[in-house]
Amino acid sequence: MMKFMPFLFLLTSSQLFSQSHVEWDATVDDCNVLVVSAEIDEGWHIYSQFQNEDAGPIPTEITVELDDREINIAAEPVCTVKYDENYGGEVRYFEGEVIFRVALPDDVEGDFNVRVVFMTCNEEGCLPPEMKEFKLSI
Repeated sequence: MMKFMPFLFLLTSSQLFSQSHVEWDATVDDCNVLVVSAEIDEGWHIYSQFQNEDAGPIPTEITVELDDREINIAAEPVCTVKYDENYGGEVRYFEGEVIFRVALPDDVEGDFNVRVVFMTCNEEGCLPPEMKEFKLSI
């Protein structure tokens, strides 16, 4: 039985860390706008793309990979701004649901990739950064 304890510990701890508290979706609307939405579990939050560089959280990063170029900035709604003792500065974050929008160039056709890198935190701490990828088509 003792031989299996380390294995059991690794299995349960990896399941705890691999739990995602954010459900992501990406679509393109009729106006050629990429809509990336996040549904965040209660008690958790993700950070704005436009984080204070002096504060420590990892900002959300949305990258649209087109054939010969990348788009790295998305429009985002107003976020919560709060002083965080752990980071020693103001942090910008979202709770509940958030929708990011990227106006795609008119000449985009066919398949393209979208990558979202984000960090999820609650009042007790943060999980390691995660990445979500989508393959979309226009």
